[in-house]
Amino acid sequence: MKEYRKIFVICRKDGDIEHSDNYCKHGPMGEMEDAIGYGTLLDARKFLTSGDAQTYIDRELPAWARPLHHPVEVFPWDMLFASPALTWFMFHADAELPQHLLEPSSGRLLIWRR
Repeated sequence: MKEYRKIFVICRKDGDIEHSDNYCKHGPMGEMEDAIGYGTLLDARKFLTSGDAQTYIDRELPAWARPLHHPVEVFPWDMLFASPALTWFMFHADAELPQHLLEPSSGRLLIWRR
């Protein structure tokens, strides 16, 4: 079987990658200075390794949020309908992956939590 490219997202430990519990971004929202915006797999920030995702958690997330999140591997079949382009690059690991496919979607409705 051909090896596929692994992709990871940051998910709440009490969440599920299929139910909009994927980290997209954080920052001020209303009166909260450091809220976190969650969204679908398509909207989520994606990483090429679990280590990259964990480093992002350790260095970028607010201190209160670090123990609540962990890297989760996303499989090609998870992305099939959300992002056919990313799915193609996951199955063609030798092709150069465009960086914009890893970035969180902008202008999407996010669920903000603290």
